Amino acid sequence: MVDAAHGWTRIMDTLVLSSMKQVFEQNDWVEWFNTDSGREMVATAKLISTNARKVRLITADPIILEPLKAAEALMKDGGDAFDSVFVSHGKPDRKAAYRQLNAVKAAFDAVEKAAVEQLTQV
Repeated sequence: MVDAAHGWTRIMDTLVLSSMKQVFEQNDWVEWFNTDSGREMVATAKLISTNARKVRLITADPIILEPLKAAEALMKDGGDAFDSVFVSHGKPDRKAAYRQLNAVKAAFDAVEKAAVEQLTQV
């Protein structure tokens, strides 16, 4: 799940970079989701969601579940990363996008760290 989250952020990074010259319009989104990267982004997000659900079924430990909940919330709907690409008014905030992507990576790293610490105590 952590590797998938890192992969998702790499794909989002590509999306942000590809939109540097212009803000994505609706047709650009359709085109993006028909690319290999777009399909991979969706598949990776589904993998993360599926694995998060499995973790919630396996454990009720709040030390693991709280960081997981926070990580999922950061990733939900792409947050600032998507907003920077698709803005209807004003200038996109690429710095916010990268803050968001770095926060997602760090949040999933925190999930992994919490899980490792808990599992090594058993």
